[in-house]
Amino acid sequence: MYLNGAVQVANIEYGIQNDKFNDMQLTQPYTFFMPRAGASFKATDNLRLWTSFSRITREPRLKDHFWGETGYPVIRYDDPIKYEDPQIKPETLNDFEVGVEHSGRRHFLGLTGYLMDMENEIVDIGIYDVTGQPVIENADKTRRYGVELAGRIQFDYGLFVEGNLNFSQNRFVEYKTTIPLLDQNYETQYRRMNLADNRIINAPEQIFNIAAGVHRPLFDIVISAHHVGERFVANTENFGLSDANISTYGQDRSLGRYTRVDLNAAVRLIGSPGSAGLYTRLGMPQVELTVHVRNLLDEEYNLSGSADQWDVYVIPAATRHYFVGVKVTL
Repeated sequence: MYLNGAVQVANIEYGIQNDKFNDMQLTQPYTFFMPRAGASFKATDNLRLWTSFSRITREPRLKDHFWGETGYPVIRYDDPIKYEDPQIKPETLNDFEVGVEHSGRRHFLGLTGYLMDMENEIVDIGIYDVTGQPVIENADKTRRYGVELAGRIQFDYGLFVEGNLNFSQNRFVEYKTTIPLLDQNYETQYRRMNLADNRIINAPEQIFNIAAGVHRPLFDIVISAHHVGERFVANTENFGLSDANISTYGQDRSLGRYTRVDLNAAVRLIGSPGSAGLYTRLGMPQVELTVHVRNLLDEEYNLSGSADQWDVYVIPAATRHYFVGVKVTL
């Protein structure tokens, strides 16, 4: 059995001084204590079991302390203008993981279970600010847990199959927020909502990746599929979907599941490893041609989105497109 552990103490400070326009002063220190520990047990030459725990804290971004568009602090004014008490608190993650792995000369198979309890998780609320960045706030408690299966099998002649499957739940445990709603007169009303048990925005609960291909000295061909389950563009999920008097909250705010297929190929020409060695000995350059085709089946799907009291906005993914490259090594 192998035991490991570490402790990281991080000291971070945001600061703004000598602001010639608004006499802004900003000093915000953070000190984080972040331990981690783990254990690994090798049951046989091919079978390994492991477990780990870590606690990680992350500070808010600078823009969550100071809004650069106007040069004003986020929430508090004084003379001179002085910022105190951040509007956004640091988030803390307690991460528990346990796993088992079986490996051999031509295969690998791993199963991992995880539980991520978070305090004050910094979450998007589903709208964007004037700079196009997501507006965020703290959720008191959230929980993400699931299992992930990963594997790879290597066959003769360079053939292989590999992939991973992830099934999870990503939910609010304690989270109350105020959301804007439009009434039947198109006037904005604000409602305090308890979003406990709701799904976290933009967090799919099924993600699958699988790839198959061949690696040879003179060429590679890999075809892969990427599947993402349903997501929501608002933490309210589809609250009010049947209420025609609540504008956006009468619209579907989910992004449907999608599967995208990609194709990657490479051909190595003269001078490359595995090709006629004479060219290499004569100092000829190594040349590799690559082709990457994204969204091979030309599927139409929405990649991300947002919602406010007026409408639901989506960002569509690109349809079929490709890249061609040439790499020359002298």
